[in-house]
Amino acid sequence: MKVASIAAMTAVVLSLGAVPVHAEMDKEAVAGALLLLGAAAPSICPIDRNVPAAVASRLDATLRMVVDDQAETAAMLGYAPGAELFVRSPHWTYHRAAGTTDLATGAPLICGAPFQIGSNTKMMTAVVLMQLVEEGLLSLDDLLASHLPDIAAALPHGEEITIRQLANHTSGVFSYTDNAANGAPGIMEGALTDPGLLARDYEPRDLVQFAIDNGEPSFDPGAEGQWAYSNTGYVLIGMILEKTTGQPLEELFRDRIFDPLGMKDTVLWNAVPAPEFGLPRSYYQPPFDIETSGWNMAQGWAAGGVLSISADMDLFMRGLLSGSLYDDPATLTAMTDGGPAGAGFIRYGIGIGKKPGGFWGHGGQTLGFESDIGMFRDSDTSLVLWTNSASNLASLGSTLVLGALDEADALNAQDDGIGALAGTRWAWVSKLDGDGQTVTIGEPERYTISFQDGGDLALGADCNRFLGHYTVQDDTLSLELGRSTKALCPPDSLDDRFQHDLQAVTGFKRDGDTLVLVSETSGQSLQFALRGE
Repeated sequence: MKVASIAAMTAVVLSLGAVPVHAEMDKEAVAGALLLLGAAAPSICPIDRNVPAAVASRLDATLRMVVDDQAETAAMLGYAPGAELFVRSPHWTYHRAAGTTDLATGAPLICGAPFQIGSNTKMMTAVVLMQLVEEGLLSLDDLLASHLPDIAAALPHGEEITIRQLANHTSGVFSYTDNAANGAPGIMEGALTDPGLLARDYEPRDLVQFAIDNGEPSFDPGAEGQWAYSNTGYVLIGMILEKTTGQPLEELFRDRIFDPLGMKDTVLWNAVPAPEFGLPRSYYQPPFDIETSGWNMAQGWAAGGVLSISADMDLFMRGLLSGSLYDDPATLTAMTDGGPAGAGFIRYGIGIGKKPGGFWGHGGQTLGFESDIGMFRDSDTSLVLWTNSASNLASLGSTLVLGALDEADALNAQDDGIGALAGTRWAWVSKLDGDGQTVTIGEPERYTISFQDGGDLALGADCNRFLGHYTVQDDTLSLELGRSTKALCPPDSLDDRFQHDLQAVTGFKRDGDTLVLVSETSGQSLQFALRGE
């Protein structure tokens, strides 16, 4: 992706080159600007539509609170110069911005501006990892030493660490972003007191070397009941991905995630963001006397180096949790199969965690941005909240939005009947025509249907794959097929018939391991056998 493509999607291109990037701000001017901006109504973005009044009111209040220095939460949890909130349900899309993009001028934050997604990058690193596992090129139980033997030999307990432990934060490896016990400031942390470190460039090996030279392990790899968040672990995974494929990580992200999902304004960036990107000016924390717009994103890399926009991150979360980035539904199940965790997560799998309210996603923090990104899967509702400062209420984004939507009664699951189907996978075994003739399917595994949590649908029609959506009301069922591959299947294939018959389905009946989909229009029924739950 070319640099200019992010700016092309941004309403106003701001120049970062004309301002100092670690500057002392006029505190009185900042306070005055924030007082005005915190009280202002959020600006409505172009794709905001059909939002119920009760939902809009509560989400507006949430967004204002994030940028309001007079809010009750500000003293304890912080606030931000500017914020953007994107929430999409099957029936409406809320997309609004509040606050400022530049404390020096007070210019309002522009809808659709790009931002640093920080540790949400880990979900992308984990996707590529799981794709390579699915392809047989890697195993989660591979030892680090099998792929990076020199590094494994230098790390404490390095020869015992597995890729799984790196990915789910149970390796105990010291995080290079933390301040070390020997007094060495963590990479990134040091830039807060030494402006010269803000734009310093690092190779991935340099980040790992800092952990080797300065850090002590939190615990032995895989120690029972232990969990410790480690950015170093994800840099090591990124290095393994590059070595295994022979491709740079930015190409792997582009080819395997961004292009397939249509994420045209997302890129892994390994330098100070170019002015053409149009990022807002960014700051550390109140009183915003440290500006961090010149942070070198190579310090994040596989652990936190992606630039994106809210709409693209919505595409990513929906693509990921629908299973469309994998060939086998079991891969997504393995990714979300996690254990107890910390850092705000109830459970943490492979690069993705579960938070209260059935929210699956991550969070992200750089020296100038904070975000919370994911989905409330039961109601098929996505969330992207980001701010242009590093320490504020955005870290609690899913909790804040959960409360707002609960007050507006907007997070109910689609229907009670969806529980009979969600999380199941079926193979087509027979068809009963409207005239009473039964057709037995010779190879049922060629024709499968997977009902994901949140109403997403994955379909295997012989040599082709479809994505879609399903809705349930009592015993009625509606299937909507969307994007698909276009492969030419063998002459004996029933792929066209399978998808045609599914689109005619109007209801269902489940009896244990048997599922019957019926069509009131044609009188036919399709019988399936359970293959996974």
